[in-house]
Amino acid sequence: MKSDFEAVSEQQVKPMRFYTVYSFEVDSKRRVQVPAKWRPPVIQDGGRRMAAIEVEFMLTLTRVRGDSCACITAMPAEVFEAYAQKVDGLPLLDPAAERLRRFLGSRSEPVEMDASGRITLPKWMADKVGIGQKSEHEQNSTTVVLRGEVDRFSIWSKQKFDADEIENQKEDDRELESQI
Repeated sequence: MKSDFEAVSEQQVKPMRFYTVYSFEVDSKRRVQVPAKWRPPVIQDGGRRMAAIEVEFMLTLTRVRGDSCACITAMPAEVFEAYAQKVDGLPLLDPAAERLRRFLGSRSEPVEMDASGRITLPKWMADKVGIGQKSEHEQNSTTVVLRGEVDRFSIWSKQKFDADEIENQKEDDRELESQI
């Protein structure tokens, strides 16, 4: 019979997957709740929680449709590492490869999920994407939207997410019209 630790270890071999959309409030320390369905299982002994598996995410500022800082992409560290290894294999003097290295190097930061299932957004990132800042329409934009993207998820201010969804719908409509 397998111990709880062995069972959890086997489950962790599977890659983390992120599906659907969630809304959460960011607290005053810029902590964002990671949905329970997106967290790894905890090691239990007789129904008593023993330890959570440590999870590190690499956060990267992301461009969408020309917006230099539309949202924050969160990837499990091992997913980001796979991308970093691909970047390592690019030619050193290739201008496009150098832009990619600068982009990833200067716009990324690792964070760990705490025991309560939260990650803390670095202030400089939250400021760049408008999370936790006052806007014209609301007193404080503390609502964030987490959108699952299979092997990663994105973190948006509610305002930017709504605007992006409108643009996505317009693109979908144009694509459908072109097929008719």
